[in-house]
Amino acid sequence: SSHREGDHAMPPKKDGKKKKAKAPEFTDEDLDCFVKYYKNFCKDAGLPVYEPLVKQVTDEGRDLFKEDQQFILVPADPANPEEPRLGPGGCRAMCTAILATGPGMQKKKPEDPGGPFK
Repeated sequence: SSHREGDHAMPPKKDGKKKKAKAPEFTDEDLDCFVKYYKNFCKDAGLPVYEPLVKQVTDEGRDLFKEDQQFILVPADPANPEEPRLGPGGCRAMCTAILATGPGMQKKKPEDPGGPFK
């Protein structure tokens, strides 16, 4: 069948530049809460605290973290197998702290799906 103009015409294309909604900025209280939950989970699970993660959200790296709102977890020397890594247990601890689903982790408001992070 041939295509005739007007039959099932496609709408005009959008310019493709979608505006991303900016995530709400983390407060110092949110980040302190994350560190507390992360360290507590590590302690309870018998995991070492991955200090590069903690440094990113404490005074040393807090401003940059608040600006980018992302964790950068790359070892200083990736070729050195002796250098500490976050690992699967540390990743679980980090995710549990973000979601605040572990024991003793409180939600900010009862309607929150998880802890202070969304």
